[in-house]
Amino acid sequence: METGSDRDTNRRVTSDLKKTTIIGSSFSIFVATLGILGYVPGLGPLGRVQQNFIPMAPSTAVCFLLQGSILLRLAFRPLKRGAGTFLLMLIASLTALFGLLEIPGSFTGLDLNFEDKLVPAAGKLGEIPVARMSPITGALFFLAGVAVLLLLRRSYSRKDRVAHGAGVLGSLVFTGSFVAMLGYLLGTPLLYEQGTTVPIALTTAFAFLGLSVAIIAVAGQKSFPLHFIAGPSTRAMLMRAFLPVMAVTILVESLVALYIPALFPVNPVFIVVITVSSAILIIGVIVSWVSTNIGRDIDQTHEALRASEERFSLAFHYDPDAIAITSLESMRLVDVNEGFTRLTGFTREQTIGKSTNELGIWVNKVARERFLETIQTERKLHDFETTFETKTGEHRVVMISAEVVDMKNEPHIVSVARDITEHKKAEKALRQKDRDIRAAYVEVLSAVTNGKLLILTDKEISAAQGEPCSKPYTISSFAQLADFRDFLGEMLLSCGIDQDRLNDQLVASNEGIANGVKHAGSCEVQIYVLEEAVQIRISDNGPGINFSDLPKVTLIPGFSTEKSLGMGFTLILDICDRLLLSTGPEGTTLVLESGINKRISALDAILSRGFLKEDAEQS
Repeated sequence: METGSDRDTNRRVTSDLKKTTIIGSSFSIFVATLGILGYVPGLGPLGRVQQNFIPMAPSTAVCFLLQGSILLRLAFRPLKRGAGTFLLMLIASLTALFGLLEIPGSFTGLDLNFEDKLVPAAGKLGEIPVARMSPITGALFFLAGVAVLLLLRRSYSRKDRVAHGAGVLGSLVFTGSFVAMLGYLLGTPLLYEQGTTVPIALTTAFAFLGLSVAIIAVAGQKSFPLHFIAGPSTRAMLMRAFLPVMAVTILVESLVALYIPALFPVNPVFIVVITVSSAILIIGVIVSWVSTNIGRDIDQTHEALRASEERFSLAFHYDPDAIAITSLESMRLVDVNEGFTRLTGFTREQTIGKSTNELGIWVNKVARERFLETIQTERKLHDFETTFETKTGEHRVVMISAEVVDMKNEPHIVSVARDITEHKKAEKALRQKDRDIRAAYVEVLSAVTNGKLLILTDKEISAAQGEPCSKPYTISSFAQLADFRDFLGEMLLSCGIDQDRLNDQLVASNEGIANGVKHAGSCEVQIYVLEEAVQIRISDNGPGINFSDLPKVTLIPGFSTEKSLGMGFTLILDICDRLLLSTGPEGTTLVLESGINKRISALDAILSRGFLKEDAEQS
């Protein structure tokens, strides 16, 4: 299992790789820019370092600018599949193809990549044409271009194999550039004595070095070659210590063997002895330093791992919830805690090595498949409610949270199941209590008001409504209410309300609509006709009326849980023949019912449609 120290180390490595990518690609772009400036009169040394060295070709500089810019873009943010990514892949492909065509073209004399047409000639250095790409440069650009293509694909596909391929190609480019630089350093640059064959320029080798380092850094620490040298592992620490020492030692020995005899007339055996002794001394110091630091790091890592395992063991075994560790590959239980054995009734010995399907603890097999599908695709899951069957056949409702973690380099599911059976029973009892209280209120308020006030559900109110004779109107301000009042009066008269009762009906409607606007922000009003009665339905999406306040709100004049409610329900009850009320957290609905010539019982309408009987059977 990855420790916190390992995660911190990996984060630091990721940050360092981003900086390395920026530095490497920027260096390549910088050297390419100098290569182009080298063709400006008076600035020739910028492109060739020494007068007798071949300068960087303009086409080479352009390829460096393009590939370096793509790598610099990848350093900041992963790309998504789209037109922009396709354009970058096209550019990388063209640079790779340009370099590939240079190889056969340089040996056949054919201008396969049209370099002669694109770039004017710039003279010769001896027999070597200037401003032309070297075949070695072409080969390295082909490798680098393919590597950049793979990195662009990997940026949106996240496939590690693609990154490995880019890392291998980047390593080949690094090796080629290093060999070219080494040739210059040892005084024997490559291809300078091969007639008209264009050698790789020193500035080009420098630019390839930066480009290859950027490619390897973008490929990441899990890809070749960085997975050998990056990260907190002992192997990586040893490789980081010894590879540079070995490279520097070999390089210094080669330089000493090349230059010292020419400068000082000494015995070659003496030079070898001094070189070997110095190398042994330096390596001995490095080995001592590395062994001390690695030993300390190993001890610290071991102690941190042991402390982490102790904390996990305490949390695992003493947690009252049921915790199980399951192999993601085999779906068999690897370990369970005491909470799991208490919940299921199975002993630890009876569960290890078996699947939950074999134990038969999942009541709903479809739920199990949905759980496994989610955990395999999302790698984690929270608050998944299901039912377990214990060893004795008892059903327990559980809430599961799970996550996939790596243990001993293998993925495992760590799931925590909390028994919420009693909680669900308490919720059910509370809901039943609320229903009993509501039923009591319904009976009491209906009795006290002589059946004028009926507390109903939304479904029951819909059943008690007649046929709509107007469209729904939304009132969201008191200014709208004033304009709506005249229209409502005309509608009520057209539906059969007597002129002498019209003003009272408008007052009652105004009260209900005003409360909706005031406490819910807006309300919806619609008029219905039920046989010989007119109904005004007023509904809102406010917080509703608390049932404990309902008797006071409906029966005590002027009572309100909010200021300026006015006379409220008592006024509406006095005016209307019947008031239907549905209220809850989702809102409140009022139906003001007034007869035209005789009063129609809304309760009779509900009973005639069988809704109360249906709800009674469901409860």
